[in-house]
Amino acid sequence: MARYRREAGVATDLDVLRSQVDLENQRAQVVRARGLSDLSRGALNAVMVRAIDAPIEPADALAFAPVDLTLEEILREALANRPELVAVRLMQDAYGEFIDVARADGLPRLDFDAAWGYSVRELKNLGKSDFTRWNATLSLTVPVFDGRRTAGRVIQAQADAGRIEQDRIALENQIRLEAKESFERLKTARRILEAARLNVEQAGKALDMTEANYKHGAATTLDVLDAQAALTLAESIRLEALHEHANARATLRFVMGRDPLEPPSVAAATATE
Repeated sequence: MARYRREAGVATDLDVLRSQVDLENQRAQVVRARGLSDLSRGALNAVMVRAIDAPIEPADALAFAPVDLTLEEILREALANRPELVAVRLMQDAYGEFIDVARADGLPRLDFDAAWGYSVRELKNLGKSDFTRWNATLSLTVPVFDGRRTAGRVIQAQADAGRIEQDRIALENQIRLEAKESFERLKTARRILEAARLNVEQAGKALDMTEANYKHGAATTLDVLDAQAALTLAESIRLEALHEHANARATLRFVMGRDPLEPPSVAAATATE
C-alpha cells in the first residue's frame, strides 16, 4: 500500500523504506517464533527420550484454573507436606533418642539372664525331667568413673540435635519464602492475564468498528490490517500470560508439597469451562 500511495503521489520513498523495515522486522519475529517452537519441541522430545525432531501434537489445552487459597493456607499445607521438612523432623526425633541412649550409659544397669533346657548324652533321655537343667543370673552394674566419656557423648548428641534444629528452622524459613514468592507470582500472573483478556476484548471491538467503518468508506484497508494485527498481538500476549499463570500455579503446588501437575479430571473440567 505504501508503494501504491507513492505511485499516486501521496507518499514518499521514506514511507516505503519504513514499511520495508517493518516488514523485515516482522519476518525476523516469525523466524524467531519458529526457532523457539523447534527448540521447545526438541526439549520435550529429549525429556521423553524420543527423537529430537519427532512431531508432537499436544492433547491437552492450555486453560486457566483458579487457585482460591490464602497465604496462611498455603503455608500451613507446605509446612505439613514438604518431604524434606518431614525428613528433618524424623531426624530430630532420632537425635532425641540418641541423647537418651548416651545418658543411659552413665546410669546403673540391672541385667537378668536365665536359661532352661535338657542336658543329655543319649537321645532317649531327651524330654525326661531327670535331665532338666536351668540357671539364672542377676547382675547390677554401677558406673563410678568413665573419664567423662558418657558426658562427652551426651554433649555430642545434644550438639547434633541442635544442628538439626537449626536446619529445621532454616528450612521452614526457606519454605515460607518460597510460598510467599509463589503466591505473589500467582497473583501477579492472574492480574496480567485479566488485563490481557481485556485487551483482547478491546482489540476485537476495535476490529469490528474498523471493519464497519471500512464498509462505509470511513477507513482504509490498511486500517483494517492494523486492527487485525493489534488483535493478533493481544491474543499472543494473552497466551503468554496464560502460560505464565500455569507455571506459577504449578510452582505453587510444588511448594505446597502437591503434585505440580493438575489432576486429569480437574484439567479437563477447566478446559471445558
